[in-house]
Amino acid sequence: MELTSDHRIRLIQSLFICFLLCSFAWGHHAYADTFENKPSPFRIYLDADQTNSVSSGKSIELGIRAALSESNGLLAGHEVELVIKDHHGSTPRSRHHLEQFLADPHALAVFGGLHSPPLIAARDYINNNQVLTFVPWAAATPITRSKTSENWIFRLSIDDSKAGKVIINDTIQHSGFKQPYLLLEDTGWGKANKNTMTKALSDLGYQANGIHFFQWGIGQHEARTILENAVSNGADSFVLVANAPEGITFAKAMLSLDKPRQRSIRSHWGITGGTFFQSLGASAVNQLDLRFIQTRFSLLQEPLSSEGEKAMAAASTVSNSTLSPTDIKAPSGFIHAYDLTRILIAASEQSPIPDDPKQARQIIKTNLENLRKKIPGLVKYYKQPFSSDVETNFDAHEALGLDDFVMARFDRHGNIRLTEQSPSNMGEANHGN
Repeated sequence: MELTSDHRIRLIQSLFICFLLCSFAWGHHAYADTFENKPSPFRIYLDADQTNSVSSGKSIELGIRAALSESNGLLAGHEVELVIKDHHGSTPRSRHHLEQFLADPHALAVFGGLHSPPLIAARDYINNNQVLTFVPWAAATPITRSKTSENWIFRLSIDDSKAGKVIINDTIQHSGFKQPYLLLEDTGWGKANKNTMTKALSDLGYQANGIHFFQWGIGQHEARTILENAVSNGADSFVLVANAPEGITFAKAMLSLDKPRQRSIRSHWGITGGTFFQSLGASAVNQLDLRFIQTRFSLLQEPLSSEGEKAMAAASTVSNSTLSPTDIKAPSGFIHAYDLTRILIAASEQSPIPDDPKQARQIIKTNLENLRKKIPGLVKYYKQPFSSDVETNFDAHEALGLDDFVMARFDRHGNIRLTEQSPSNMGEANHGN
């Protein structure tokens, strides 16, 4: 049958429509296929105090984001989502966040915050449940020392098994005090420091003038009474293990004492994680003889190392504004989180990583303990920063050592200045682990 011109037109239109529908269906299937095959994101949880010690939490977050931005926000080809959890310094709240992590099918790793007690309490839970955990601030000795061969906690921060020695050496040998009085918060962190500090004093032929454990939230009147009693018993200085809120209370109480010689504090770095300087003000802080421990790198060093410049550029990029080093108010958190994240990235690139986060954790952990690549960081170059012999090597999961710790002070603007500047040369000879 011969087709009329109208029939031919309708036939061509029908064929064209069929072609379009088939093309659309094929394209949609291909797009869906591509979407389905795209690796699901990995989630990194930051479980830290974002309320009472907000400076530390924000600086850790910035360090993680800055380092990730240098790998285009990817870990082993997976996009990374950062999940921010605020534990307010509460151990039960932190435990709840770990439970949420384990229930999350996309969860890869957890970064801790300033507080040691939540990590001490959760250590066995973390190791038993194989939660890949990174510690860029909390310093208590037991955190990275598992009771078994299962050890999933990696620290790049100060370690109190060594910090007490640095602080006491500065108190006795550098400052010349003879009768230091220990003010320690009544937690696992404070108790661990009591052991290391009294040993460090004994090694130098000294002993503490006295020791007082205080509770969180101590009042200024109680703090002044403690100080007055210590001074009346001959204390010539105070060694403080506290976070910013209690540090502020003791500093105010000390400023109310009569004599300037009663205002000498050698402190752990917990006071730098909050608003210590801002709350007291420059005039008050300048009336204190105050020094505190830090790690051997400063964003304020001149000239800033090439790694420091790179880190600040990355921090500015993720902040969508040009940052200067003085904009980072708790620099330790930024510095350590940045270096730790760089190490995590290197571990994820060392061998193929499966898409399943639980399986990926195991491979990344193994890689962390057997890193082949030397990793440039802010504090130093890292050559095999961690090892697997956790049962025989006390420092197997500690990236930093005694030589990486120094004392520091606030300048008149509240910036942290190292009393001993780190070398500007980032060469391996000076920074090998």
